[in-house]
Amino acid sequence: MAAPVNLNNIPDDPLNHIFSYLDYKDLVSCCRACHRLHAVAENNVHWKRLCQFYWLETNSISVSDWKQHFVAWYKDYGRYVNCYRKIKKAWTNIENFIEKSCPKIYSSIQSGVSEEVLTEAENRIHQNLPDAFRCSYRIHNGQSLITHGLMGTVKIASHVRTQELLDLRTATNNYQDHGDLKFMMPITLCPFTHVAQLLVLSEDSGLGYGQVVYPTPDNMLLSNNSAMDFFISGNSFEDWFISYAQDLERNTFSVVNGQIYRLYREPSCIAVTSGIQVTVATAFMPELSTINPPHFFFVYYITMSMAEDEDPKESCQLETRHWIITNEEGNEERVDGPGVVGHYPIMRPGSSFSWTSSTSFGTTYGNMKGYFRMRNLKTGLNMEVECPVFHMKCLPYITCAQAHQQATEVKKGK
Repeated sequence: MAAPVNLNNIPDDPLNHIFSYLDYKDLVSCCRACHRLHAVAENNVHWKRLCQFYWLETNSISVSDWKQHFVAWYKDYGRYVNCYRKIKKAWTNIENFIEKSCPKIYSSIQSGVSEEVLTEAENRIHQNLPDAFRCSYRIHNGQSLITHGLMGTVKIASHVRTQELLDLRTATNNYQDHGDLKFMMPITLCPFTHVAQLLVLSEDSGLGYGQVVYPTPDNMLLSNNSAMDFFISGNSFEDWFISYAQDLERNTFSVVNGQIYRLYREPSCIAVTSGIQVTVATAFMPELSTINPPHFFFVYYITMSMAEDEDPKESCQLETRHWIITNEEGNEERVDGPGVVGHYPIMRPGSSFSWTSSTSFGTTYGNMKGYFRMRNLKTGLNMEVECPVFHMKCLPYITCAQAHQQATEVKKGK
């Protein structure tokens, strides 16, 4: 008769396989259950896996006791066990991108602060900082101010917005405790225009805790405007920060003179006519927009280029532009004019020309399409080079009245 199956006669291999699916809490529980499970749960393989998963420790690190290594990390970063992996990976993506493409921005990134410094900052402003925010500042304490914003730049002829990631002291020193910006703390700032993105630290503001917002219509950091509306650039600090890092990893943005130009281009936003390619990227400008009255301002960046293997006989010069601008209600406006931003670029094999322009809508969405009339330099004949349809939609927003209503409901709920 076969002996009954129990923990003591089950081989290590099947138990280790089962344990490979357990989280650290389960392993700790098994360690306390009995000697047999304790022996299996202590296996270095399981704790090495957890160190790699939670703390992104690599195979190249030489550790004799992975459980103690995990415990040491947990003592320091245990508060962030559910977000450290994502925030650290985001910072790694950002560092890899800017080290190669934006050395000046890379040199401005500061070392992280301690847990004690973060707690002191919370005590100073009497608000709890989101864990993802705290975790990020444990890794890097924003930027030293250099006028090259880590969080991206948009430029037009009359306006520049470059968003520097603020260090913790500057951010908390400018925490707002009055007016419509009460319970908000700036986390980015443009040194030229003082445009700031604010982190919401209490639902008493009428906005969601942890949201990242642009105030409007007056985006000055210490605005006393009593009717402040808000564009929402992130539903949480974690989403806001990670989505930007992912954009950098995908090479979504162009880099010009060491600055990240934060304009988005849909993969399908490309048109090719007779060897001439046209692409368009766009950016919404909340600091130049208002919700009441509705006025939503956009920048678009167009690049026209001719393939290197094209016949030089196809060289041509842009003469006129022609646009059809359509708002969300289907109303169309046609615009025709000479050149583009005062230029008449010539396209030859391998050449490229880029320019920035802007438009605005009275609706939250609009699109543009059109063509450029080009004259062949050899034959003098004209042709039309297509510009793809490009779409523009403003950020979600909440009005002052809505925020006040929500704040009232929060207070009633308390």
